[in-house]
Amino acid sequence: MKKMILFLSIVALTLCIISCEKAPRNKGHFSKDIPKCLQQLVKENLSITYVEEYCSVDGSKKLYNPMPPAIGLLMYDENCKFVTVQSEEYPWHVVEPEDPIFNWGYLLPDGTVDYKENIYHFKRIVFTQK
Repeated sequence: MKKMILFLSIVALTLCIISCEKAPRNKGHFSKDIPKCLQQLVKENLSITYVEEYCSVDGSKKLYNPMPPAIGLLMYDENCKFVTVQSEEYPWHVVEPEDPIFNWGYLLPDGTVDYKENIYHFKRIVFTQK
């Protein structure tokens, strides 16, 4: 009985490892749950090599960071609204900082993003192309 449980545990662990390994290595493919508008953005911009997903603490809200960044950190929320993320490394100098076109976030030293009263943590890479 113990051998059977051990065998089933090893099989389950192996399947988990295989499925986890495949997710970030799908070259040229998107994860199934990213917004269609973000997929279109990536298809139109050939310089984007991967997209990082950041999630709020409760997982209800998401930000997407297409890489490499142009100037500074440019992200999109789950509705594909443009989010400008400031940091010490990428400061933004805008004449009209209250302009409604800019949705401001801030990159904290620990790598999390503070945006609209939520803290977003890096979760995974949802698109890669090598």
